[in-house]
This record gives sequence, structure tokens and C-alpha cells, in this order.
Amino acid sequence: MSEVRQFVSRTLAALLMLALPALALPMLVHGAEATVAYRDVLGLDSRTIVWVVAELHLMFGAFVLGVPIFAVIVELVGSRTGDQRFDKLAHEFTKLLTAAFSTTAALGGLLAFLLIGLYPGFMVQLGTVMHESFYVYASLFFAEAFTLYLYYYGWERMSSTDRRESVLRKGAWVATAILGVITLGLMLFGGGEVRHLKEHGNEIAARADDLAEELTSFMEQTASNGGLGQSFDKEALENAVSEAASATLASIGEKAVATTLSVLAEEVSAGIREEIGPGGVGEAERAEIARAAREKVAGAVDEAAELVTEVAASVLKESPAENISEAFSAAMAEAAAAEKIEAYNRASNVSAGRWFTILKLSIATMVAFGFASYFTSLKALHLFLGLLLNIFGVALMMIANSWATYMMAPNGINEVTLEFAGTTWGSMNNVLWNPINIHRFIANVVFGGFVVAAYAAVKFLGADNEADRAHYDWMGYIGNFVGMAAVLPLPFAGYYLGREIYSFSPIMGNNMMGGVFSWSFIIQAVLIGMLFISANYYLWVGMQRIDGAERYRKYIPWNTAILIFSFAVWLTPHNLPLSGTERALMGGAQYHPVLKYFGLMPAKNAVVNFIILSTFFSFLMYRRANKGEVRPFSHHGLLGKGVVGAVAALCIGLLLYYVSAIHHLDLSELSIPLSNRWVMDWTARALMIEALAVVLVVALTLSNRGVLGQFIYFGITAFLVTGFLGVWGFVTMVNANAFLRNIAVCQVLMVLTCLTLNTTLDVFLFRGAPEIGKIRWGQIPPRSQYALILCCVSVVLLMGLMGYIRSALREDWHIFGVMRDTSLGAGTPTMAYMAWVVGAITLLFFALVAFVFWLGGLGDSKASVPQEARP
Repeated sequence: MSEVRQFVSRTLAALLMLALPALALPMLVHGAEATVAYRDVLGLDSRTIVWVVAELHLMFGAFVLGVPIFAVIVELVGSRTGDQRFDKLAHEFTKLLTAAFSTTAALGGLLAFLLIGLYPGFMVQLGTVMHESFYVYASLFFAEAFTLYLYYYGWERMSSTDRRESVLRKGAWVATAILGVITLGLMLFGGGEVRHLKEHGNEIAARADDLAEELTSFMEQTASNGGLGQSFDKEALENAVSEAASATLASIGEKAVATTLSVLAEEVSAGIREEIGPGGVGEAERAEIARAAREKVAGAVDEAAELVTEVAASVLKESPAENISEAFSAAMAEAAAAEKIEAYNRASNVSAGRWFTILKLSIATMVAFGFASYFTSLKALHLFLGLLLNIFGVALMMIANSWATYMMAPNGINEVTLEFAGTTWGSMNNVLWNPINIHRFIANVVFGGFVVAAYAAVKFLGADNEADRAHYDWMGYIGNFVGMAAVLPLPFAGYYLGREIYSFSPIMGNNMMGGVFSWSFIIQAVLIGMLFISANYYLWVGMQRIDGAERYRKYIPWNTAILIFSFAVWLTPHNLPLSGTERALMGGAQYHPVLKYFGLMPAKNAVVNFIILSTFFSFLMYRRANKGEVRPFSHHGLLGKGVVGAVAALCIGLLLYYVSAIHHLDLSELSIPLSNRWVMDWTARALMIEALAVVLVVALTLSNRGVLGQFIYFGITAFLVTGFLGVWGFVTMVNANAFLRNIAVCQVLMVLTCLTLNTTLDVFLFRGAPEIGKIRWGQIPPRSQYALILCCVSVVLLMGLMGYIRSALREDWHIFGVMRDTSLGAGTPTMAYMAWVVGAITLLFFALVAFVFWLGGLGDSKASVPQEARP
């Protein structure tokens, strides 16, 4: 009990440190009318201090978020299989979590104090926008802490798997299922009204600008005739606005009709719309299409006319004649910006109401889930607490992400006055929020997995008996498996985030990939290459302790060659840092005549997908190493056929959905000539071939040739993703450059469907297959453990580097485009300075985490696991 009291008191102190800044910030916001803009500590660079503390907090936070996810999964596996080793492993994971939790909270509190003390002006601005989320954040932190107490210290008391016979059990599970389906349905199939409100507000603002241009001559003429003040003719103004609206409606309406008919013509020629058919569109259909297009524009023009009339009347009454045009233009710009914000606020209120309903349903679902778990068994209740712990952790991460993404992509800002006029929820729910939520969630799992693997590697190297070596060998394998399983989809999430950054701000996107930060991504390529090669090397070395793995070792040299070649292409820059002499030798060019193509995105997209496929192939070899002949697929019954059929249908649905999306692209919006539609058509055909490959592999599996089907599917996917679309990307750059991002999406979909379907097939193909050898846990060369440590170092460096890039993309802005950083430390650090700081953060993190784990391990008894154990 003394251990519990110490942990509780230590964590409560850290929680209090975190909560005080969040609760004190509103007083700072409301009481700091004339606050100091910047301060420093002992003359040190404030920005570097905040940088170091923020990165350390994020690293510990990533560990605290990532570890519970796979701890609960491992505990669930142990509960379902009855294997106590998994339960003990999950408990050991959670012990690491409890040791790091208070450090994370203390670093978070220190970061909040630093920001309030060193950047009071910025915190007033951020607090004005986000203060409502601060209270929720602090409350969630308390909830996470107390859930962690129950989860960790209630492990023994809630270890019984004996099922309770209660009449309420079935009812609670039924209620959970019904509420869950309703909640999920509302989450997935809502939100269209929100999007419509935003689009409508933007349309009114745009039409108001058009009307203002048409009305400027009337304003000038009225001013020159002395028709200002109360004497101007309001009826003449309304007539002028009406005429301008008619002219605007005619020009915009005809353009809308032309665009609609152009898209329709493309659809008809491709034979997509069955209701139209190959015979074309008749005059009646064309007239109906034209009428609908004009009506869509007319609604926005009518509302814009009311706004323009109101602004024009106000300007004519109040502005002097000599600057009437400038006053009218400025007033219209401010009114249009206010109209956009009002639309965003309406959309935000609708969205907030919808998500509040979802929140209430989710709480009801979790309450029902909790009762159902309690009525099932104590172990089920413990697993429910683990799920609840993860929900609180993810919610905390999402709120913190909203603050960071608001600084990059602010919402609710008046474009003219740069004042905040939006809502807290609208500012949180900005365009980068969901992309970074997905990216950080996956990255945190990767981070947690490799930190645990490195911990196990250090323990393995220091173990003095076979039982400990076997245990920590197995623990390292599990950590590496979790880390690599999560790292495979991580590049896709990173691409999604990068694409949204570029869509929000092409300036920021160009700086990221082709400007001042481009060489940072070369460093990223080196680190990711180290990670993938080290993880593959660990698997290959690990196969030496598996009897029967000899038959797969012949593939390792080929896989190695693919990894090294792909890695080399990935880190090749497009433009080279050359001296004048070197440039002269290349004919005055900055680019190598051949290697310059490897520096372009089509080549890099191709090889990164090739790396993912080859790493997945290594996992399959490792998994099959001691397996014998597969069982006939018919032995798996309806369950096997149903699961494989459902996964195949999902894969085909995703592929064909994007085929349809490609055919429905508006080429006029992408500024691509209609004559270049063939570029998109061939891309869509590649997706259709991939869908046919899914059908082929399922047919082969059902005829008991699933392994052959997997091999063919791998080959087709690798050829289409790397051989065809990799080359087709260069064709697209020349003929339809705006479509290049869609090529990358096609590659992502193909690789994801390949990984998903092949994993599903592998699970069933080798389920119940005879073993031809054992895994000799603990009998692995020590050099394999250094590979695990290298993976962890690579991940920590990557997290530090990408955290720097994400924040530094704002350059000398606190809030991009809204609040400029005018402190002495403003601006983008040099690459050398960045490398020193990120390196120092990495060393400091490892020192702190080693100390924290040492404290957490004081007094622990040594665990012993049978050497012949197998995960």
C-alpha cells in the first residue's frame, strides 16, 4: 500500500501542476489588457527553452498514449487464449506507463508555465480562442489518472475470468450494441449540412465581391453628383444593385451551366450515367440542367445583393466623396469576411450540436459497456477500464492537437481585421485537426512499441540467466511487432497530413517539400531508412532461432537489395548543393541529368510503397518460419469464407469507389484540358486491375491455392504501384500535374488493400497448420538487440525532427497569417542548430526515461518465463 500512496501523491502533485495553468489562464486572458509581449529567463533564448520542454513532453506523452493501447490488446489476447504470459507482459507494460505518467504531467505543467511566463501576449491570444477547451483538458487528465490507478493497482483483484451468471448480462450487451450502432451511424453519416453552410457562406461572400465590382461605377457617379448623406436616392441604389445582380448572375450562371454540361459530357462519353445512356443528352435534359445550375447561383446572388445594398447605403451616407470607391471597397471586403465567419460560426454551432449528441450517446454506450463488462466477469471489467484509459488518452491528445493545428491553420479569423470572431469548436475543428490526429495516433503507437522493445533489449543484454533472456527476447519481439505493424500505415497518414497542409497553404506546402525544409526531409528519409532496415534485420536475425526458417533465408538477399535500392532513391535530393566548379562540370545545371528524376515525388512515392511491401513480406516469412503445410481452406468453414469475402468486398469497394471519384473529377477546377482525360483513365484502369486481382486471389484461395494467390497478388500490386504508377507519375507531371496527388492516393489504396487482404488470408491459411520446429526464445545473437535499440533511437530522432518541421513551418508566425512572432528568437533555425537541439532533446529523453524506468523497477522481483514459451 505504501507504493500506491507514493504513486498517488506523486501523480496528484504533477496533475496539480498541470491543472493550475489551465485554470489560471482565463484570469490572464481577461486581466491582461496591456501585457508584456515577451520575456526571457536568465538571458536564454525563450524559443529554444520552450522547444526542448515541448518536445520532451510530447515524447513522454506519446509513450503514455501508445503503451496503454497495446497493453490492453496484449491483455485481451491473454484473456482470450488463457495464456498468462500475455497478461504478465501487459502488466509489465503498464508498470512502465505508471513510472512515466507523472513525468509527462510534470513536463506538461512546466510547459504551460513557460508559455504563460515567456509568451504572455501569445497566450492571451490563444486563451481567447481556446480557453473553453482548457477546462475539458484538465478534467480529462484527472479522469485518466484515476482510471490508471484502478487499471494498474486493481490488476490482481480483477484477474478472475469466471463468468458471472446474471440475468442483466445479455440485456447490457444488447443495449451496448444498439447504442454503439446508433452512435457510429451518426458519426459516419452526418455532417453534410455543416459543409453546405460553409460553402454557402463562401459563395455569398464571393458573389458580393462580384456585385461590388459591378456597382463601383454607380457609387462613383452618385458621389460626383453630390448624392451623399441622407439625400441619395435609395431606390436608385436598389435598382443599380438589381442590375448588377442580373449582370453577375448572367455571367456566373452561364459559366456554371457550361461547367455542368462539360462534366456531364465527360460522363456520357465514358458511359457512366446509366440514366443518360450512350445516346447523349436531349434538349429537354440540357434545359433542365441549365435551369438547376442557374438556380444554384441565383440563391447566393440574391443574398449577396442584400448584403451589398446594406453596405453601399452605409458608405454613401457616411463617406466623403473623394474616397468613396476606396471606402466602398474596404467596407465590402470587411462585410464579405464577416459573412464567411458568420457562415463558419453557423456551421460550427450545427457541428457542435451534432457532436454533443454523439458525446451523450457515447457516454451512454460506455456506461452500458461498463455494466455489461461487470456482469460478465472481473477480467472483462478490467479490460473495460483499459479501454476507458485509452479513450481518455486519445481525447487529451486530440485537444492538444487542436491548439497546435490552430496555430498552423487558424479558423474564425476576420481576413480584413485579423480579429478572432469565431467559436472555440470551430477553431479546434480546423482543416489540419483530423489529419494530425490520425498521424499522431499511429505515430504514438509506433513510438511506444519501439521504446518498449528497446527497454526489453537493454534488459536482455543485462540478463544473467536463460529464463530472463527468454522473457525479454519475447518482450522485445512483441514491442518490435507492435511498432512495425503501426509504422507500415504511418507514411500514408503522413502523406494525408502533408497534402492537407499544402491544400490549406501552398506557400507552406512548397516550403515544406521544395523550399527551406526540403533538406529536413532528406534527413527524415535517412532516419526512416535506418528504421526499416534495422527492423527487417532484427526479423532476419530472429529467424536463426526458429527451426524450419532455413527455407525462407534465400529470399533475404533479394529483400535486402530492394530495401537498399529503395532507400537510396528515397533520400536522393532533386537539387544538389554544388560548388561553381561542380556545376560547370555538369554543364551549368543544378540537377544531375539522371538522378534528378529520383528526387521527384513520383519516384519517392513508388519506392516508399515498395519498402512497405518488402517489410510486410519479411513479416510473413517470419510468421511462417516454423509452419508446415497449410490446411485446405474448406476446413475453416463458413467463418473463413465469410471473413475473407467481407475483407475482399471492402477492398474492391475502396478501389472502385476511387475509380468513380477519378471519373467524376472536374477537370476545369484542376485546370487540366479535357483532351488529357486519358491520363486519368489509365490510372483508373490500374485500380480496376487491382480489383480484378482481389477477385483472382479469393478464387485461388477458395480452390485451396491461397499461397499462390498471395504470391500473385504481391506481384501485381508491386508492379502496379512501383512499375506502372511510379512511371505514370512522371507522365502525369507533364500532362496533368494537378492530378499527381491522386496518383499517390491510388498507390496508397493498392498497398493498403494488399496488406489487409494478404494478412487476412495468412491468418486463415496457417491457422492450425502443423509446426515443424520451435522458437528458441533467448537464443538470439546479441547484435539483434542493438538493432532494436537503433530502431528506438531512429523513432525518437524522427519524432524530434518532425515536431520541429511541423512547428517551424509557421516560420516567424505564432499563428500563421494572424499573429507574427517579433521576439529576438523569431525565424527559422539553421539546419545545424536544429540538429544540435534535436540531438540534445533525444539524449535528454533517453536519460530521463532510463532514470524513470530505473525508479519504477526498484524493488521488483525478477520475472521468470519458460524458455520454450512462444507468442
